[in-house]
Amino acid sequence: MTALKLLCIFAHPDDESMGMGATLAKYSAEGVDTHLVCATRGQRGWFGPEEQNPGLSALGQLREKELRRAAETLGMKSVHFLDYVDGDLDRADPAEVIARIVTHIRAIQPQVIVTFPPDGNYGHPDHIAIGQFTQAAILCAVDASFADAQNLPPHRVSKLYYMVDGETFINFIAPFMGDMTFPVDDQIRGEFAWKEWMVTTRIDMSAYCVTAFRAIKCHESQMTTIGALADMPEEMAAQVLALQGAFYRAFSLVNGGRKVETDLFEGLRQADGDTRFESYLRSIIRQTKGVRMIQQFKIIVEKHPDGYVAYPLGINGVVVGEGDTYEEALADVKSAIQFHIETFGKDVTLGGETPVLEAFVAEAGVAV
Repeated sequence: MTALKLLCIFAHPDDESMGMGATLAKYSAEGVDTHLVCATRGQRGWFGPEEQNPGLSALGQLREKELRRAAETLGMKSVHFLDYVDGDLDRADPAEVIARIVTHIRAIQPQVIVTFPPDGNYGHPDHIAIGQFTQAAILCAVDASFADAQNLPPHRVSKLYYMVDGETFINFIAPFMGDMTFPVDDQIRGEFAWKEWMVTTRIDMSAYCVTAFRAIKCHESQMTTIGALADMPEEMAAQVLALQGAFYRAFSLVNGGRKVETDLFEGLRQADGDTRFESYLRSIIRQTKGVRMIQQFKIIVEKHPDGYVAYPLGINGVVVGEGDTYEEALADVKSAIQFHIETFGKDVTLGGETPVLEAFVAEAGVAV
């Protein structure tokens, strides 16, 4: 079967990790070849004291190293640079940029490409520019009359996606981020949250959000840009990142419709020539995917003046349920346990190693 390949084409180091790190980690872990083309080295992305700014060249080298560490953390196959200067991309020669991107598309031969939407997520000129150049390059890459620097054969991309931020994610992170606007010429630009109905594709990558946060932290020079998220414990940051995974399908040669996709390669996996046996295995996996084992937990339920609080024993991390009644608190904590395990994996439970055999309520006098 033809190897599945995903190519991200972004403007700066950190776009890949902060924007869709968990999605990249998920596909890499599943055997998809994930690649990155980065237009610049983020040479103007200095947020420390100006007198300590190392300058364009040194900062670019630093950020390239950060990006390569992040890409390794995410399991990516390759990282390529277009060698433009941060902040100047929208003034670069379009023919030159497009030709460079075409060379990478033809060399990598991805079925799926992800780039920025027309608004650049929050109006960044470099984001907008790379999105426009990428779409033009996809057209040129399939044109046999278009010659690239390496004279590679044409390649047709099957699907193009925009990496977008949905309302749920933006509304959640806004209190932690502070002011998310910035000036461009005589304008004030800022984050554009996509309506939930506009999102065509939503990837469940919650199991890979800790990996994504570790990749984000590889970009040490940029941590001040993510506000309070930078100082969160891994598990808490992972819960925030789990709200990402939203994409807009700009075009597809293999599927369509308004049903929300759950896979960037939807319509491609079967088209790649599965044998009947492989198709049968996939159908069995789909049928059993929703079947879950029932695991018993011991729950402490406390009655307080303003309601009930419930929490489980034998789980790593903080999991709490609340309700006006005993039943409501119990139902809430069961939902919280399920979400906690889905987000961080079954390893968060201690049942296999040190099971809680019994729980007791005792009173003891303590000098205070």
